[in-house]
Amino acid sequence: MNYGYVRVSTTEQNIDRQIRAMNEKGIEHIFVDKFTGISFDRPNYEKLRRRMKSGDVLFVKSLDRFGRKYTAVLEEWRYLAKKGVAVVVMDMPILDTRNKDGNLMGKFIADLVLSVLSFVAESEYRNIHERQRQGIEAAKARGVRFGRAKKPIPETFWDAAEGVRKGKLTFVKGAKSAEMSRTTFWNAYQKYIKGEVKPGKESLPICPYLRRVPNANDCLDCFRPNCSFEDEKNDFEVREPYRPKYNPEVASSKARERRERRIAAGLCPLCGVNPPEEGKKACRECLDKRKEYHRYKVMQKIRREVSKDDD
Repeated sequence: MNYGYVRVSTTEQNIDRQIRAMNEKGIEHIFVDKFTGISFDRPNYEKLRRRMKSGDVLFVKSLDRFGRKYTAVLEEWRYLAKKGVAVVVMDMPILDTRNKDGNLMGKFIADLVLSVLSFVAESEYRNIHERQRQGIEAAKARGVRFGRAKKPIPETFWDAAEGVRKGKLTFVKGAKSAEMSRTTFWNAYQKYIKGEVKPGKESLPICPYLRRVPNANDCLDCFRPNCSFEDEKNDFEVREPYRPKYNPEVASSKARERRERRIAAGLCPLCGVNPPEEGKKACRECLDKRKEYHRYKVMQKIRREVSKDDD
């Protein structure tokens, strides 16, 4: 059975020329890969390789469509020949293993041409990548930026960043107010206080000691007198960290409920892990810990009394 193999390196390249050449030969079973030619680990080629058997013929438009690495092409060519699959390179009629049986000179010439063309294909591949690398370096030297274009900073960022700087907003609330992700807001805010990005209005003053725009904590913790930021400190608001209020009545009621639950389950009311010792209110482990703690407090008391007598 005749099989055709078509390969291009990128999805943007056109395969019509290769498909048309296969159709002119009357080949119906065509496998297409949009993959690099440096390796034979290609999804559709592997399917074709498993499907081909002895007596089949593989058609490729040109040798560089078959592969671009010198050693890989020779190894794959020998593998197909050992399997009994003939290979036909349509642009190079001499590379046709269908009629080489018993013709030692024909096999020698085909192998020689294959080696030369495989070497040329790999050399061309390396030259293309070397020219591409040089072109990228030259473009970078001219200041060309690669990749996706950066999104402009939204207008809502400036008020949110100023609120964070003056301590009126947290970072989370500032990012939410600016409708930005926390990471994007944080990166933009760091550039903002360093003076790298500026709003349309006048730029922020730079502290001569910090060498950046100060925030609320910077100015309120500063010890230098007669600073030019004295007037700006009136706009700063530093919030106290959140501390949950301790309610002793609620805490004691929760502790009582916890002890009752453990006793009802037949567990030690102190640790809630082991059952209490027979005739005792707690388990042996908790009783030993209490005994050790009591001994420790007694020894502390003795040491204090001895130190007083020495004085």
